[in-house]
Parts: sequence; structure tokens; C-alpha cells
Amino acid sequence: MRLVQAGTGAARDVVLVYHLAPEGDGAVRAAIGPGACILNETVPQASIGAYGTIGPGGLSTVVGAIGWAQGQADTFQPRRLMLAGFSAGYIAVRTQLLAGIDPDAVVVADGIQSPRPGSPADVKVWSHYADEATKGERVFVASHSTQGATGLLSTTETLRLVTGFPLDHAGPLDAPVVSRDGKLVVWSFSGNDHHAQGYAVLPRMLALAMDLLAAPAADAGGGMGPGAVVGIVAGALTAGWVGVGVATKKPVWPF
Repeated sequence: MRLVQAGTGAARDVVLVYHLAPEGDGAVRAAIGPGACILNETVPQASIGAYGTIGPGGLSTVVGAIGWAQGQADTFQPRRLMLAGFSAGYIAVRTQLLAGIDPDAVVVADGIQSPRPGSPADVKVWSHYADEATKGERVFVASHSTQGATGLLSTTETLRLVTGFPLDHAGPLDAPVVSRDGKLVVWSFSGNDHHAQGYAVLPRMLALAMDLLAAPAADAGGGMGPGAVVGIVAGALTAGWVGVGVATKKPVWPF
């Protein structure tokens, strides 16, 4: 566990990031802002099995992580909770969700996968959270590249199963295709630059998630059935993308 940022104020948002090396800390701080307490729990790639359990040899409990942060800095009242993971960090996020943690936001960059052949039961915990996000009750931001997978569904295939989005279009790193329904957002990237997903894309996703947390649930909109790619967005997306292709469950969503 490392303290990326203590945050300020008597009440602070808590952001717990999994599987991101210290080189990403500066971008994460810039994306989140100075007020939040940011923690990182990352193990070596050879030890990622630890993300699948909570307790000795595995993950810290969320309550334990916050208590540790308070001991490192000063006492504060936790406000909203965001869980974020890059790559194998999705396993840690899933483990916390399965343990009953109900965060205000979940952000996962190019990581969510499922066993083949894939079934709704395999992704139930993710699908439930996605449903809450479409209603504006939670925030769920995910991304995928077009890299393949061995033994598991790819991140594209798994997010298709989780969200119901077709995810049949993708864009480059500076212009992903965006699928959105309420506060459920998926960014689709072509290519297989997995490292960039963690160290360039994830910070932008975190910034978007913070913006969505601040937006009233009434602004989330609602699903209106499957829709097609609707073209290019005029102007900049909240998180900094310019000229982004949009695929949405709704015929039009006004960014």
C-alpha cells in the first residue's frame, strides 16, 4: 500500500487504485485534484493472484486501507469511494465488489475479462454495477483495446457482455469511440498499446469519473434501446478528448 496523496479537508473522497506503478502517480493526482485521499495497492505481475483474496497474503480491506491512510496523514471523514484498476487490477476491484463493497464509482482501464465462452453469470457483479450506473446511481467508466486474449474473453468481448454495447467501432488513443448510457461510459480504443491504457488513458478516465460523480443523477439520462455509431462529437469531451466518435444505446446523447 502506498499513499499517493493525503488530500485535504475534514471530509475527503477516497480513491483506491490497483495495479499501477509509481510512474503513474503524478497523472493520477492531476486527474483527481488535491482534495481527495489517493491510495495505491499494487503487487508484482508474478503475484497478481493476491488480488483475488482479502486478508493475509491478499488485499487490504477498504476500511483497513482508509485507516492506514489516516495513520499516515491525519484523521478525516471518508466521503465518496472510487475503486480503480488497470489491467490485472480489475481482479482487485472485482474482489472488493464481491466482498460487498459498494463504491460510488468504478474505473477500469483495459482489464475486465471473463472465462470463455462467457455467460451473464460470469460477469454478474459487473453487470449489476453497470445497471446502477445507467440509472445514475453509480459511476462506471471502463476502457478496452483491441488486443486479443488467450483462455479468457478479451476486454472488448467481456465489456460487450457486461454492458450490452455493441463495441464494434474503436478509435486511436487521441480519439476513442465512446459508448454511454447514463453514468455508464466505455471508451473503445483500436490497437494494443496496453501500457498507454494505464498511464495515459486511466488518468483521463478518473477525471471523467470525478465529473460524473458531481453531476446530478437526473442528468444521467436513461437507456432507449440499441443505437448505432452517431459520428463525431463537436468540441471536447469532459475528460479532454477532442473529436470523439460516439456509440450509444440512445439515438443521441448531448455531450
